[in-house]
Amino acid sequence: MRYEFLNISDIFLKLDQLGIFSLSVCEAADLVAKILCLEGFLDVHAPKRKEGNSIYDPELNELLIKEVVKYQKIIITGIKKGTLIPEHISYDIEDEIVSDETIINFETLVDWFAERGVHIEGDFCSSYQDDQQEILEVAIEAIIIKSEKIRNKIKESPSTPEQEKIAFLEREIMRLRSQIPRNKVIEKDLGTRERNALYKMIICMAIKGYGYNPHAKKSYVPKDIEGDFRLLGLETSAETIRKYLNKAYSDFPVSIKKT
Repeated sequence: MRYEFLNISDIFLKLDQLGIFSLSVCEAADLVAKILCLEGFLDVHAPKRKEGNSIYDPELNELLIKEVVKYQKIIITGIKKGTLIPEHISYDIEDEIVSDETIINFETLVDWFAERGVHIEGDFCSSYQDDQQEILEVAIEAIIIKSEKIRNKIKESPSTPEQEKIAFLEREIMRLRSQIPRNKVIEKDLGTRERNALYKMIICMAIKGYGYNPHAKKSYVPKDIEGDFRLLGLETSAETIRKYLNKAYSDFPVSIKKT
């Protein structure tokens, strides 16, 4: 789990009504600048990391100050013109948009930029979406656990307010699940045997079919697999492929000695 970059109160603020894939204008401008920089679409170049670059690299905050301000102005202009529709808009006493209180859905933002020839996509965009998905799943799991505790309490001493809490939590679970993109598969929905079988297939095909070496410092196999996905009309990112290759090998560290 990668939560060291998160403020726990921010998580639950976003879980309230706006949805987990929502950002303030400030956050949106920051994320857009970082993704475009790391994907090589800006003149500013990110420092090379042995362990791989990340949108959570603190050095990017200093490096991209001008770019973040630029994209913040672009987003605000879109909102003022009515071409970019926020989920929530906040004004100050001078009737100016408050950037850190005006909320935008990430998918809406991506589509809006794409219409203007700026494509927010690639491994780093997928990484952000995967992190948001993970937070959403953790939130759902936490609510399920909370509702089970209340159920157990009711068994001992039935209470109408407690039953109302359960009803509320069940509605919240349904609401959060409705935010999950349909092409996303929640791993916990798979049984242990099915999941293990899939991981074994993944690591076997990667090593024997693509020459994947899990010990290599840098591997082009995820990119090769991504290319084959596209040839078949399928879509996923090299970052996602790399994540599951690492997970498969971690769970099933097979020998890679040549036969």
